[in-house]
Amino acid sequence: MNIILNYLIFFLTNFVATSFIFPEPSYVKSLLYSVFITIFVVILDALKKKSKI
Repeated sequence: MNIILNYLIFFLTNFVATSFIFPEPSYVKSLLYSVFITIFVVILDALKKKSKI
């Protein structure tokens, strides 16, 4: 549960930060960027945990 909460906080922080970076009034680009970056981080964490075992 703690890991999921960390990913959610990471996603929300990333979404807010990218909403200031992209100048368009639409939030779709920020949402897609945040989703892809969060998926990338989840995969990297999974690979890191797998290599430790």
